[in-house]
Amino acid sequence: MAKWIPICGYCQKDNVIVDAILRWDIDLGNWSVSKGTMKDMIKCLNEECDGYEVDVPCDWYEVEEVI
Repeated sequence: MAKWIPICGYCQKDNVIVDAILRWDIDLGNWSVSKGTMKDMIKCLNEECDGYEVDVPCDWYEVEEVI
């Protein structure tokens, strides 16, 4: 099974976070990410990036491509 990592669409770094909406799933007994969460928009934590701490598009790469 492939593993993927989000990369900032501007600076190509992987130091990123995402805002998410979580809902309690009573059947799983755990938090689940809501379907309303956008997985293709992230916030970059690279202070030198034009997208620093704002919503920016992300690219997804297989882990083997990044290493």
